[in-house]
Amino acid sequence: MIIAAIMNEIANHSGKEPWPPLDAAAWWFDKSSFVLACSLFVGFVATVVIIWMGIVKEHHWELLREQAALQINDQGKEVERLHAANLELEAKVQPRRLTGENSAKLADALAKIQPLPIGVVSRLFDPEGADFADDLSQAFNAAHWQSIRQKDWTMSSKGVAIGTFDGTAIPRELADELLAALESVNVKAVIITISKEQQNTTSAHFQPNALYLLIGAKP
Repeated sequence: MIIAAIMNEIANHSGKEPWPPLDAAAWWFDKSSFVLACSLFVGFVATVVIIWMGIVKEHHWELLREQAALQINDQGKEVERLHAANLELEAKVQPRRLTGENSAKLADALAKIQPLPIGVVSRLFDPEGADFADDLSQAFNAAHWQSIRQKDWTMSSKGVAIGTFDGTAIPRELADELLAALESVNVKAVIITISKEQQNTTSAHFQPNALYLLIGAKP
């Protein structure tokens, strides 16, 4: 207000006529009005842009946070996958053995089955299989089965099998009970028939009317 009063005083009393002249005053008035209108428009546009870009920026930040969360989740899944792969690899590398707890558990399961003589057969030059066969044989003996160890099987079979020589069949009930007993300590086995061509693959030879637990190479 003070500035407007001073400017009014200068314009009315600095000379005989108002200063500046009418045409100059009109030109400056129009230009100033235009500049003021433009500045107001620019201010309005800038305000709209600030609000709009603020919303867009917040949306981008939200997307980045979601992407970061997905990456963290994917990394967590990858860590879990690698951990599972390491455990699987360790299981493959670790030799097959029965812990004391599993040996007792297997003996308890076998004790519920009518005991029979059984040949526990491991491969020649396979120390890992021989140790595993020893563990199984001890569990059978603890359950009062008559376990006979044979350590010179020359076949290249893998895994564990319950077998009889060609012409001798395992009763279905007995086969199921033995498979379940072994499964109780995470030993997976299959039922096989030992062919006549394989009869002489141990020094004692496979015999009819006999039951065998065959320990092949680690799968």
